[in-house]
Amino acid sequence: MTTKTSLLILILLIVIGCSEKNKSEFSYYPNGQLESETRHLNDSASIFLAYYKNGILRDSMPLINGYLSGRGKNYFNNGKLEKDCYWLNGLPNGAYTTYYQSGNLMNTVNYEDSIKVGNAYEYYDFPQKKIQYFGNYAKVKGKSWVNYQTWYDTLGNIKKTTASIRSIHGSKIVSLQDSLKVTFDIEHLEYPLLRVFISDYDEDYNLPDKPVTKVYNGIENTIVAYITPTRVGKQTARGYIQNYKVIEKFRDGTYKTEGKNIYWSYDYEVKGKQ
Repeated sequence: MTTKTSLLILILLIVIGCSEKNKSEFSYYPNGQLESETRHLNDSASIFLAYYKNGILRDSMPLINGYLSGRGKNYFNNGKLEKDCYWLNGLPNGAYTTYYQSGNLMNTVNYEDSIKVGNAYEYYDFPQKKIQYFGNYAKVKGKSWVNYQTWYDTLGNIKKTTASIRSIHGSKIVSLQDSLKVTFDIEHLEYPLLRVFISDYDEDYNLPDKPVTKVYNGIENTIVAYITPTRVGKQTARGYIQNYKVIEKFRDGTYKTEGKNIYWSYDYEVKGKQ
């Protein structure tokens, strides 16, 4: 056997091996119509495609090591998009958008490891994209926390709402020697009293063993708070606003409250020498 022949055989074996490794898998309906297909792109990545009996694409889902990872899409049997969402290791992670069968937008939401976070919107089945529901969510200790919600009628009027943060404003840059003044404007109060808690929360709103916590009371719909920088660089302040009322007072000066918490975060940067 010559060197040239051996080389050709080796190349052929490599091609056959790659074809076997990256080959597609198929399943069929009883009538022989293609039902699903898994296209293997490499050792870890593949695309799963599923079809309706009429041949229209139903699902297009990316897989990494057998788990949904990447941008997936689902379709109605009329070919219109039903869901457009992002996945990571089998869990929703990122933007998640759904549509009515008419093609109009139904809702938008964001997920972080299957936990609903940020702003969520639901819309009426109108081409004008009229809001039916708005909600704000935070990831608190591994779970989704509902900060505030508002429901609207078809004319855009508020049907029902909860206390919410209208704005958080202050400087985005502060020197290490100064305090950062932050103002919270709250609307739709459900209880008469307001206060804000600022502490050493991590991204999941957990506290260290010895946290430093500050509490500022509000006046009417506004709370003014101050953040004391301890190091230079980009940072995020975290805490929660409590809209509450006192339902019972005790002799030792403490009291029992009823209310709701709204979790917040504020990004800023500290300049100066450490």
